[in-house]
Amino acid sequence: MQYFKHLSSMRNDPKIKRVIAKYGLEGYGLYNLMLESIAGSVETSNPMPFLEETCEDIAMFYNGNSAKIEEMVKFMISQGLFSVETVERRIACFKIYKYFEQSQTRSDKIRELIAAYKLQSDLPQMSQTNLIEENRTEEKIIEKKEKIAKDEKPFKLYGSEGVVKIIDDYYANLQRDFPQVAIDAAIEELTSYIVTTPKYKKDRHDKVLRGWPMDNVRKRHPELFNKSPSTPTKELDADILAVVQRANGGNK
Repeated sequence: MQYFKHLSSMRNDPKIKRVIAKYGLEGYGLYNLMLESIAGSVETSNPMPFLEETCEDIAMFYNGNSAKIEEMVKFMISQGLFSVETVERRIACFKIYKYFEQSQTRSDKIRELIAAYKLQSDLPQMSQTNLIEENRTEEKIIEKKEKIAKDEKPFKLYGSEGVVKIIDDYYANLQRDFPQVAIDAAIEELTSYIVTTPKYKKDRHDKVLRGWPMDNVRKRHPELFNKSPSTPTKELDADILAVVQRANGGNK
């Protein structure tokens, strides 16, 4: 969510007063920072109000002391300002839904949660647990569907050893974004790694090809990327041409 309501009377909440009394404005600032982070993590694909950062992350990003931050977070949890999800041990704040509006989202699930929390200050713990389990089950179903859809798409084998697996749609995207000679060289770069690293196992190599293989080619042969995408060049020097020839079985 991009925003949530910040009540002008927040500092008068007895729980917040105890945080301020013990840790001053530093504690009050940390509380609101955590609310912002949790609110920002709530979205259609992830309706759970979990804190994504660790205490170490917060300390590093905001120049704080991790031990002090951990102490303050534990105190806030003891005051009921946050809870700890029992399975994954993640910090949560379910009452954040009270500070959202249904108009902020098209997600039916999030709309239901907003309505429920506006009717009562806190849902029973069992309801929160059921919600987490329900979300985890949905995530597994989505992951399974995505894997099935991914596996159903046919791939072709590329490279001098025929070990680089790429689906047609992704290869077309590569041709749109990179010169053909650069694609061929990156495929051969990945081929060499696969052949010399038996433990490296992947069902497909669609995404990895854009990463370090393409980066390595760019570092060693930046001139390959001066050409238009998918346009062969006749001005390659001998070592670049050799890479491309190996990638295409020596037919260039």
